[in-house]
Amino acid sequence: MTDTARNFRISLIRLWLGAAIFQAALTVLVLGCVVLAGRQVNWLYLGLFAVIPALVWIVYGLKFRVTVSPEGLGWTNIEGADEFAKWDEIEGARRGGIPLLPVLELEFARGRRSGFLLILSDLPGFGDALHEYAGAEHSLTRAVTGDSG
Repeated sequence: MTDTARNFRISLIRLWLGAAIFQAALTVLVLGCVVLAGRQVNWLYLGLFAVIPALVWIVYGLKFRVTVSPEGLGWTNIEGADEFAKWDEIEGARRGGIPLLPVLELEFARGRRSGFLLILSDLPGFGDALHEYAGAEHSLTRAVTGDSG
């Protein structure tokens, strides 16, 4: 990638808040199921059930990066692997996920899909960079900026 590439980081507060709300709700659900089943709550396991995913989200939030360059788009996928696609390889894009943790879903040839969390700390700047490098008519630019084309 060239030195004209622009990097975007995830909004750590939004990521960690959304993940904490989701994990807390899931933990309460598990706790409720254990109590309703008449079983005794193992507080150590319940604590690990709540804390271990939090560690994953912390590491993901610190590692995550999206890079927009004249050549294409680089990102950290939801599994934590770094990916790159040239602009002409991206056949489609759409927003998905849940309101607290929205995802940008990318479509490629032969049905391959990937994506990343769309809670960037500079989402307007990301849209501007896509407009500049991919073009206003690119499906990715339209999905991020909300332009219908």
